Amino acid sequence: MKRKIFKVVVLLQVLLLSTVDIYAQSADSNFSRESRYAIRPELFGAVAIEFGYQFNPQIQGSVGFGLELSDGLAYRELLLGVRAYASDTKWTAFFDYHIGLLLIEGYALPAHRFTLGPSFKNFDFGGGILYVNVDGVGAWGPCINIGYNFRFPSKN
Repeated sequence: MKRKIFKVVVLLQVLLLSTVDIYAQSADSNFSRESRYAIRPELFGAVAIEFGYQFNPQIQGSVGFGLELSDGLAYRELLLGVRAYASDTKWTAFFDYHIGLLLIEGYALPAHRFTLGPSFKNFDFGGGILYVNVDGVGAWGPCINIGYNFRFPSKN
C-alpha cells in the first residue's frame, strides 16, 4: 500500500511539474524573486511537494505534504515552512525552517528541519539538522534539502 502511495505522489509531482514548467517557460527571462505563487518539489529524506508564496525577494512561505522515507518504510508527512533568501540575485544564500507532522500509526510526531545553503535562481541545495522528539526523547540527525521553485508568472 505504501509503495502505491509513493508512486502516486511521484506521478502527481511529475504531472504538476510539467504543467507548471509550461507557465515558467512563458515567463519573462529576467530572473527575480518577486512576489508570486510557486510549486516546489523537494527531497530531504522525504519526497515532498509544497505550495508556496514569495512574499518579497527575501521571504517565502509554504505548505505541503510528502512521504518520509525511513528504514524501508514511507510515512505521510504534513509540512509548514518558511525560507529566507539573502538577496534577489541569481546566486544567494538561503535559510530554511520546516516543521512537519509525521503521521505514524495514529500519532502525529513533530519534526523540525533547519537547513542552510546556496540558491541559484530557482534551485536550492542545502544541508542542516533534523530534530524529532519521540516520547520525551529527542533525536538529532543530519539532513540534506534539494528543491526547485516553479514560479508562476507575475501579473506585471
